[in-house]
Amino acid sequence: MTHEFGSEEYYKVMLEAARAYKKNDKTKSPTNRITAQLIRWFEQEGGTARRVNTSGQWDEKLGRYRPSGMRRGFEDVDGTYPIFINGIKIGIKIACEVKIGKDKMSDDQLTRKAELEAAGGIYIICKDLEQAIADIHVKVDELYNKLKDSIG
Repeated sequence: MTHEFGSEEYYKVMLEAARAYKKNDKTKSPTNRITAQLIRWFEQEGGTARRVNTSGQWDEKLGRYRPSGMRRGFEDVDGTYPIFINGIKIGIKIACEVKIGKDKMSDDQLTRKAELEAAGGIYIICKDLEQAIADIHVKVDELYNKLKDSIG
């Protein structure tokens, strides 16, 4: 069931969904739990999202992680959020960096954020699932209104 984007009912349903995800993920670490919840939330919204692994893979022979080949500073969740303008579906790139507790953005992450925003994408720092969803909605609303106004 979908609700009109931006309506009060829409936000109510999304908040309830976010809270339900919290109940189902108590066995994961806070970072992994929020990452999984964000991915499911994007999918529930009709979009898509994936976890981005920049740490590499553990190599038993070497006794350390082998680099993944991914650039340092990439976001934890790479999402695409759908909006409709004049009946045309448009996917909006949204990067979510999960930061729990005293965790801070690295210089590489700040560079990635600046690059993505300069390219027209949305970058969210996620310390709490509900706040991240609210932040995504604010940014998407802003972009949606700019696009709608420019199209007429």
